[in-house]
Amino acid sequence: MKEIGIDRPRFDVKVNDRIFNMAFIPNLARKKYIDFWHRVEQVMEAMKIKDIKIRKDAIDSLSDDNESEMLREILKITLEANGYDYSEDWWESNTDSEMQLEFMKMVLEGADSDKKKVLTLGGVLKS
Repeated sequence: MKEIGIDRPRFDVKVNDRIFNMAFIPNLARKKYIDFWHRVEQVMEAMKIKDIKIRKDAIDSLSDDNESEMLREILKITLEANGYDYSEDWWESNTDSEMQLEFMKMVLEGADSDKKKVLTLGGVLKS
């Protein structure tokens, strides 16, 4: 039998008191992450509209407050693909949206890197 992905480089990402040993980010999570940022970029562009009524209508049509749910789903898919149970309670109690986005950015960078290192929010630790 041949096995695929067993020699994939692993990397650690530290979030508060937990270290997550990660290997990859699934294609579904990558797609949802790209979709998330596309939505954010659209809202940012709409915020540049000078006419207040047109700007408000544009932002209202783009933002349905679903971004937080999108981010939770990306985290869940990624963590479960790497063997972790997703605990919404832990993530909501120990992080904010910015930290969650930074976590996903680090997982993407780690998955696309050949180097084993310990990543931590706010910097890189030696392994």
